[in-house]
Amino acid sequence: SPADAAAPLILLDLNMKGLSGLDTLNALRRDGVTAQIIILTVSDSASDIYALIDAGADGSTR
Repeated sequence: SPADAAAPLILLDLNMKGLSGLDTLNALRRDGVTAQIIILTVSDSASDIYALIDAGADGSTR
């Protein structure tokens, strides 16, 4: 898709001002974006990480 051609890798912050990184991730995957998505987060919560992986994130980093 054009979105994938323009962005083969997306870095997404989990806690963006005014936006939810998890909601954004879900929307990207729902729209068919297949680019690798890496989430930037300061969270140590295992439940946060599992939610991101379940939503289609390819990984996370601190």
